Amino acid sequence: MTERLAQPDLERRLREAESFIRINTAAAELSPVAVLNTICLEVAQAVGVPSAGFGQLDPDHQTLTVIAEYRSIGVSAMGMRFTSSNPLTKVVLETRQAVFVNDVTTDARLGDSRAGLLSLGIHSLMIVPVIAHDEVIGTLGLDAYEPHTFNEADRELASSLVRAAVPALEQTRLFERLKQTLERYEQLVGSVEGVVWESTWNGESLECTYVSPQIEAMLGYPRDQFVGPDAQTIWVSVEHPEDREGVQATLRAVATDLQHRAIENRVITRDGQVRWIGDQISGRRQGNLVLLRGLMRDITEHKREAQLEADRNAVLQLVAQGAPLSVTLERLRVMAETQSGGAPNAVFLFEQSDFEMINAVGLPTDIESRLRSHEGHAFLLQFTAEKKTLACR
Repeated sequence: MTERLAQPDLERRLREAESFIRINTAAAELSPVAVLNTICLEVAQAVGVPSAGFGQLDPDHQTLTVIAEYRSIGVSAMGMRFTSSNPLTKVVLETRQAVFVNDVTTDARLGDSRAGLLSLGIHSLMIVPVIAHDEVIGTLGLDAYEPHTFNEADRELASSLVRAAVPALEQTRLFERLKQTLERYEQLVGSVEGVVWESTWNGESLECTYVSPQIEAMLGYPRDQFVGPDAQTIWVSVEHPEDREGVQATLRAVATDLQHRAIENRVITRDGQVRWIGDQISGRRQGNLVLLRGLMRDITEHKREAQLEADRNAVLQLVAQGAPLSVTLERLRVMAETQSGGAPNAVFLFEQSDFEMINAVGLPTDIESRLRSHEGHAFLLQFTAEKKTLACR
């Protein structure tokens, strides 16, 4: 007699173990819905019913919404909402124990919910509470559309499978929340005007662990090239050679004393442009490492405006001091060259009445000779049109 009883019990335990393995395999997808769908499938097949659905308890604890299901026959209940106050569900939520109904048409516990169940064609059902961290997060409903006799062994089997599956479900829920948090962080960082970056300093070298998507628009290189143990090469390569030593010294200083610093330096973009960036850098210790964080902004236009103002003041000062005309023109030429991003410039001065050249700086000798000739006016018009030069009179 003992052997006859032991065999079904062994088979039941084997089925539980196999179901648990499949549920954990689904958890590897790190999707709560995938885990819930698998739980529905495994528990339904374990107790021999054609459908199961997970109703998630809403924050107000007034309703449950079906967000996962297994169904071989019958109408899908996905998205349907059920009140938690119906008699049977209320018992499950309060007692935290599974209940079953073998005949929907006669069970007195169903009350007003009977009509809704009959409209769905349900003849027998079981409701199992799903509990995580000592809190009921929903219920698992098992439905049969033909007469089906549930018993205490079925209730224990379903409850046992659900309890065993909850850790896998919690793992995926935690991952989902983490993913959502990271997505919100990315959205927040993406709305910042500038590039947010993070690096670790081990006492000898830096490794960039994060850089926001705006880096691609700023420097022209793919974002992933700036992250990882091999990324330091590209960070150094985009720094202007004349500023490189100063940038590295500043990073080492912040990593040493953890004092906030602001620097301004030039970078070279992928298409060869020289841009100015401002970087706000801070540091803090994290175990054996130092975590450096920064916010880079393109300040090229600000630098140009500041330089233009300084150049204007310098030219006005030369005029006020009565400096030689050639010196003043040379200062104007340098100012124009700076504002045009380093492109070669020339400045020449004509008499307004007869277009006789008075002075010039930065012009090639052959061009200057033609401008000084009798055909200088005509050549000036042609020269300025071709070179897109602005002639000031």
